[in-house]
Amino acid sequence: MISNSINAAKLLTVFMASEPAPEDDDITDGIYVGKTLVYNLPFFLNNSKLINPHISIVGMTGSGKSYLLKSMIMRMLISSKVNVLIIDWSSEYSQLVMGLGGNVRRDIDRNVRLVDFLCNRISSIDLSTIKDPSIAGCVARDILIEVSKSMSCSELNERVSWVIVIDEAWKLADYEKVLGRLFREGRKFGFSIIVATQLMKDVNNEILANAACSFVFRLQGSDNFDALSSSGLLKYNDVETVKSLKRGCCVVSMRNRSNFEQNFVVKVEGFSFKSYSLSFCGEKMKMSKESISNAISNMGIDTEGRLKLFRFFEDAGQSLDLVQVISMMMGLGVKRIDIISFFSELGVDEASVALSIESIKGVRAFD
Repeated sequence: MISNSINAAKLLTVFMASEPAPEDDDITDGIYVGKTLVYNLPFFLNNSKLINPHISIVGMTGSGKSYLLKSMIMRMLISSKVNVLIIDWSSEYSQLVMGLGGNVRRDIDRNVRLVDFLCNRISSIDLSTIKDPSIAGCVARDILIEVSKSMSCSELNERVSWVIVIDEAWKLADYEKVLGRLFREGRKFGFSIIVATQLMKDVNNEILANAACSFVFRLQGSDNFDALSSSGLLKYNDVETVKSLKRGCCVVSMRNRSNFEQNFVVKVEGFSFKSYSLSFCGEKMKMSKESISNAISNMGIDTEGRLKLFRFFEDAGQSLDLVQVISMMMGLGVKRIDIISFFSELGVDEASVALSIESIKGVRAFD
């Protein structure tokens, strides 16, 4: 029976949905992370709604932290005009950075200057060649000090323009002051700090308090659960959920500008291509996602062009037409010789590519 009594209606408890449905501005301004576990809703991380743009990622080895990080880096670069700097301890991100035409620096000394390597939209500091962990830690600290100085010289701007990624943050445990300052003051200058680590005890309370979004993957050990419970980051039931999370799933905790906290589980979906069917000159051929990724990475175009190509292929349907793809590449200003080289690497004969190019109106302007 349904009552229309006003007094009865006042006694009803109204529950908010356990998983947020995306709004229009989330789709346009946010970055896609994955699907919520219960209702299978797409989840977009929208920094403009959070109290700050800082992110912490915690989870045991193999739980999905690096997968999430690499996907977020790609999507941030594609969807917004941010610059990314990665502190890379084991050369794990070098392939990603080089594939985007970015700058990987390995010849780092203690007198590093930020301007020396921030010449691309994405750069990484590869510390894997430094065999002494204490020296590598000092170099990383000096880099962050330079980031802090650069931040202080910037104009006040809450729109994110710099993303500083620090994986294996536990290696900077001795330098919490400089990291803490970046977390406290970064928002005012348009800096987003992302830290990832394996254990809850590696992330001090100051960082947790100043990270408006936290991704918690599967953890083990009573120390981790005690630290997670005492941090106030998750509710008790959510702490219990963490113990049984599958690989690639995480509890997301967010604080938006109205200070409302919401926790829910997301299955991370990384940035990836599909396998494609390419039609040309009455023929069809299969293209693997690996071959397309490699061909884009080998192109002689700048980072912006590569990012647009990555975005095109991720958003495209699984059936592509050669003329359609070439037309898009021409719109980016890709030269004829680079287009031919790109498709030759994928196995399309040069004559078919040349005929497709000639069929597009105004092609000679791109020669």
